[in-house]
Amino acid sequence: MQKLLSILLLQLPLFVCYGQKTEISVQIHSGFSTYGGKSATATPSVFINDTGPPFYLIDSPYGKKSEFPYGFALQAQRLSSKNLLLGIRMGYDRFSTISHFDSYGAMGGRSSVEDGEVNLQTDLLWANPYFGYRLPVKNVRLDITAGFNVGSILKSTYIVSYENQSDFFEKQVDNYRINTKMDFGPTAGVSAEYKMVGIQASYCYGLVNYMRGLEYLPNAQAWVYSRYLRLGMSYRVK
Repeated sequence: MQKLLSILLLQLPLFVCYGQKTEISVQIHSGFSTYGGKSATATPSVFINDTGPPFYLIDSPYGKKSEFPYGFALQAQRLSSKNLLLGIRMGYDRFSTISHFDSYGAMGGRSSVEDGEVNLQTDLLWANPYFGYRLPVKNVRLDITAGFNVGSILKSTYIVSYENQSDFFEKQVDNYRINTKMDFGPTAGVSAEYKMVGIQASYCYGLVNYMRGLEYLPNAQAWVYSRYLRLGMSYRVK
């Protein structure tokens, strides 16, 4: 995975050398990050393990509701005389989802709680090679693109919180229900730019099962995939 990202990174100078028809921009974005598949849930089962770590065991920390993802990227693209586009985006993302629970299990039985939340955060470095077409709209650069997104997962953790929670257990836990270091899937997007400032929207549909090989875990259905709608702004530096 690291070798693939290195190869894609080496492509950036090839875009720069083309001169006037090369466009480079920096981007920031947020949006909506969720997970799909049988193991994604809005109401996870929580167990407190007093012999941990990990102290909080979750059947699936992968939420169906987005919290506050964010990221940034560098984009370089080549525009041909026929308005065809060839480009690459590279950046960093923090996916963030939230799910809710109203009770937890422990060695002494089950206990009810209020405002129980599991917040999952996953950090990725990613690259998005793409092609596209620029629509002939006066005074606005309107681009439609499609490609694929490949990401290297840096870390994945979740935080468990609820009302009157004890400080005895560490609230942040490494996500032990992830069994991949990469994500991959098709992506499509649209962007509009006026002068040097633009807005973008793109959708990434992950094809890598984050829980592959974990079918042996108790109650694990072991299918979960990333879904991400990026919404952002850009500034063209060239």
